[in-house]
Amino acid sequence: MDCWDDDLFAAPPSDSHPLRCAICQCIMKNAVQCSNQHCFGEGCLKKALERVSECPICRETLTTTTMQPASLARSLVDTLLVYCGNKTEGCLMQIPLEKKSSHEEECGYRYVSCPNDGCRKRMYQKDLASHTLTCEHRRMPCDVCKCELSVSDVHSHACLTSLTTRLASLENTVTSLKKQLKTEQEQRSVLQTLLTDMLASGDARPAMSKPAPSSASPRTRDLGLTLEVQKRTRKDSPRPAVGDVVQSRDPASHPPEGSLSNAAGWIVIDEHDHQPFQIHSFLNKTYWYREREVSFVAHPNDIVTRENAIVGVPVVRGPHWKWGDQGGTSYGFIVESAASRGDGWCKVKWRNNLVASYRVGAEGSYDLTVADMRRLARPS
Repeated sequence: MDCWDDDLFAAPPSDSHPLRCAICQCIMKNAVQCSNQHCFGEGCLKKALERVSECPICRETLTTTTMQPASLARSLVDTLLVYCGNKTEGCLMQIPLEKKSSHEEECGYRYVSCPNDGCRKRMYQKDLASHTLTCEHRRMPCDVCKCELSVSDVHSHACLTSLTTRLASLENTVTSLKKQLKTEQEQRSVLQTLLTDMLASGDARPAMSKPAPSSASPRTRDLGLTLEVQKRTRKDSPRPAVGDVVQSRDPASHPPEGSLSNAAGWIVIDEHDHQPFQIHSFLNKTYWYREREVSFVAHPNDIVTRENAIVGVPVVRGPHWKWGDQGGTSYGFIVESAASRGDGWCKVKWRNNLVASYRVGAEGSYDLTVADMRRLARPS
């Protein structure tokens, strides 16, 4: 039909309404007019002009090229309320004619097909979202190769073979790690037994074939055990050896200019026959002491704690070091003891002349270990 049928409208205009086409008496579609503003539906007027080139009402000469759009009539028709084309499916909306197409495109009662390949189901548009979540033909990425698959193809997808192989590889890795963990636990048990035996026999300092690197630090989980060994060793006061750090038992018994005074130094020579030690200090001076005149402070590579952080102790970076490149790669000396500070910190002067404070128990952390001066320096 060239004009709008009355059944389309919720409230059709009266039979004599000016929005009705003068030719077919229906509501005008794409209204056009002659120069005298006689209005018709565009389709109806074109058919009439095929027979005679004149206005059906005023008989004025008129052709398809001289007829004009009836803008006012078109605007009024567009505002008339119409039913949605999906009324029979349940949509009861009444919308202006000009919005009919856009509404029907989005109408929940419009019939649509599932977009998934292989699915032939049709449903209301309002039900499409829930259907696509459960559709057996919906697409999903493969966990292994990430390609898009339909749910029905997942079980037959070739990547399952790859996934099975990968799983087997991971299981082998887990088995290997379990064996490695068991071996390490057995080794630790042996070491703990040896340490217990040494402590019981009074020898807490086993002989070593070579000194440990000065930068070595105990594992965090063994730190408490290491500190306990150091504490017992210091309490037992073993005979110092070359490389050990010592201090004078009685600073007043030596003239200040010829002694360690209250500072520490490390043994560079041990003349066992006569039991004198040659001790080098952080002031780059050398002194001679008898064994009974010195007390043990620390072994090389011991962790620096509140107890052994005294002036003159040579140090390098320890287990909890977090200070970047401070001090460079060489060693330094404690220039302010932990005892004088009382806060679990001490002050160190490094070979590059940087002076900074470090933790020797504060915050439960230990930034320094005793330097092994047998390897790092020789007295000049």
